[in-house]
Amino acid sequence: MLLSSLPPSHHIAMPFLRVLAGAVIGFCVGLTSIGGGLLVIPFLTVGLGLPPTIAVGTASLYTFLTKIFATFRHARLGNFDRQVFLIFCLGSVPGTFLGSTLVSEYAADARSQFMLRWLTIAVMVGSLIVAMLNISGSKPSVTSDVDDDDGDANGDEGGHSLQWSHGWKRRLIGCALAFGIGLIVGATAVGAGVISIPTMISLFQLSAREAVGTSTSVGLVLTLISSIVYSKTQLLDLNTALLMAVGSLVGVFFGSRAAAQFCDRTLRKIVVGIISLSIMLMLVSRK
Repeated sequence: MLLSSLPPSHHIAMPFLRVLAGAVIGFCVGLTSIGGGLLVIPFLTVGLGLPPTIAVGTASLYTFLTKIFATFRHARLGNFDRQVFLIFCLGSVPGTFLGSTLVSEYAADARSQFMLRWLTIAVMVGSLIVAMLNISGSKPSVTSDVDDDDGDANGDEGGHSLQWSHGWKRRLIGCALAFGIGLIVGATAVGAGVISIPTMISLFQLSAREAVGTSTSVGLVLTLISSIVYSKTQLLDLNTALLMAVGSLVGVFFGSRAAAQFCDRTLRKIVVGIISLSIMLMLVSRK
């Protein structure tokens, strides 16, 4: 039964159910490090019966709130690459603004709602493929044909400017890919982590920890932008996002502790299972 179809006498339990859902999703995020959007969107559309556009706006705000603490934590631990962060922001910020603006502009169109739902499912399927490749150990790299001889060409010998360690071709490719990622995140609230992390690792040779930390920081910026855009057109449920974010604080804590009990390969399989379940829930949704 959809939570939105409960009789009025049961509505008093709705805040608790939202907090509980946030705790469960937070536990999965803490356990696997996958983005909240992959899990929140199915709950909002299937569980609460929200239209796809409002679900995307609400998921964006929820994801922003949950990334605040994680971003500062990664920064303190040194899991952050400033150059890659700037490159990704340069490309993804305009992409996110464009994606969220387009969805907001055509939110009332039934055809747009239909297309947004299937676009979200397509992004989830792409995320599933990436997760399955991680299990198989396949790590495609796009760096072999990129010349980095000019890596410090824009550096300042005085040490007061950012010393670029990545060549202009690599930076240009990164910006282009980031624009596409930002466009997807702005339109669907999915993909900030599961798409950008493999890109950062393969293109810029970041370690897994650096990629996760940098991706989290980029995701914080992108979800803030999309949340602002969706809030201006009232395409988000503020109460739901806040209540779920409160629940996620507890869930992430216990999920992170539980992750230590599993090996990396087992966690990757859990990720595949969670994404597969999310896709199935989206497919059965009638919204």
